[in-house]
Amino acid sequence: MKEEELSNLISSVYDAALDPTQWPRLAQMLAQSFGAESSAIFQLNLTQGSAALMGITRNFDAKAMSEYEAYYHQKDLWAIAMSKSAAGRAMLGTDILGEAEYLNSEIFNDFAKRIEMFWFVGSVVVLEKQFMGAIGIHRPHRARAFEADDKHQLDRLLPHLSRAMLLANPTAERLLRAGLGLTCRLGCLGASDPTKDGELRHLIRQAGLAALGRSSETGGVLALPRPEGRPLSLLVCPLRPHALTLGASVPAALLIFSDPDAGPSTSTQALIEVYGLTPAEARLMAALVDGERLEDYADRQGISINTARTQSKQIFAKTGHGRQADLIREVLANPALRVTNRTPNGSSELR
Repeated sequence: MKEEELSNLISSVYDAALDPTQWPRLAQMLAQSFGAESSAIFQLNLTQGSAALMGITRNFDAKAMSEYEAYYHQKDLWAIAMSKSAAGRAMLGTDILGEAEYLNSEIFNDFAKRIEMFWFVGSVVVLEKQFMGAIGIHRPHRARAFEADDKHQLDRLLPHLSRAMLLANPTAERLLRAGLGLTCRLGCLGASDPTKDGELRHLIRQAGLAALGRSSETGGVLALPRPEGRPLSLLVCPLRPHALTLGASVPAALLIFSDPDAGPSTSTQALIEVYGLTPAEARLMAALVDGERLEDYADRQGISINTARTQSKQIFAKTGHGRQADLIREVLANPALRVTNRTPNGSSELR
């Protein structure tokens, strides 16, 4: 792979991080760059045992997409093996299992064969405690197998793919795309306000070096002016490279920011864990705490008012409250149930 082609790929990786509609284009570019026709970029939720496709090539039709997300990610021998022992480095399919074993596998015969996925090069990267990102590039059986050089070329892209997947969260995307305090130019994070850009880059650079033990500065706090609204509060701190499986010598910084104009709401995941609610009950409880009327919630969710009332009764039974006012008061008084939600709605993390 020529340096110019690699540079274009890296730029496209960060374009996808800022615009989710670009992930399929990136998958297509990856396939072409590796002399293949098939590629898939997806996230694995280890806690829930689920998968979400982010970018795929055209051989993944609607049937293949739904089948992989619903079932076959659990049978993906390549992704399973890499997630257990090879996160953060590229692997060939033949490094993981033999040709005969793959030919006899369920995923090949019932899924991959139809969309011509036989030879494989790919990797998984750790994103969060329970999330992993995965990339797979495939060739049909009639084509030549991937080789060691293909692994090397993918290894050069992995740090950027890892960072891009971490960037891909709603608050970060909204702020970066709108230039509301932060921007991303050619894969480099900076401040929208030119007077603060140098200071932000300095904090990021020093925090990255501190993660490697090469600087006594450990980042800092910065307020970034914005065209409208209050300044964006930003915390920059070191992030040990092994946390992102980027290798022992790659500097990394963690940026945590809070959008003061995005009011906090209630975390449905926290409600599930604290009160033992079902996802549907948690969504209703969060809506009620955030001030939505039961009738409006039922209309928005496309359910009957009777179903919503049944769910609300289950909520009261599980939380031990008989009045909505008491329930709301308890949730509002518990910072864990509010702060937890700030990641998707009021704050975010960039690594």
